[in-house]
Amino acid sequence: MKVESIDYKTYESIDKVQFFAQVNEQFYLQGYHWWIDPEKDPEIVEILSKKHIEHFVMSAADEIAALVIEQTNNSEDEKRFWKTATEIAISFKLPISGRKNFTTIKKALEKAGIPFNSKTKQFRVMYYL
Repeated sequence: MKVESIDYKTYESIDKVQFFAQVNEQFYLQGYHWWIDPEKDPEIVEILSKKHIEHFVMSAADEIAALVIEQTNNSEDEKRFWKTATEIAISFKLPISGRKNFTTIKKALEKAGIPFNSKTKQFRVMYYL
């Protein structure tokens, strides 16, 4: 069923307890389900998957990594400096709550091919705050 418009004044006047009691009796108890069944509704699943990608939420660590990667790739090599993922996170005032944020930054920089010194655990980066 497609909703074309909602009359909010009418909606506010509806007894919600009575409404959901009727929904329960007329639909739920008769076997209807409210969730999307991928086998029965593949078109809806595809539409929702596309919307999910459009509204993907990045964590603060992901955003920091993306910014550092962009600025590093657009900088001259002699302006780059060596920093660990932890130092990068701290310089952006990312909360030190577990290692997840540091690991996220480290993996993103590795994936982007940012030079890494395995002895010092540092990346050759360029960024400004």
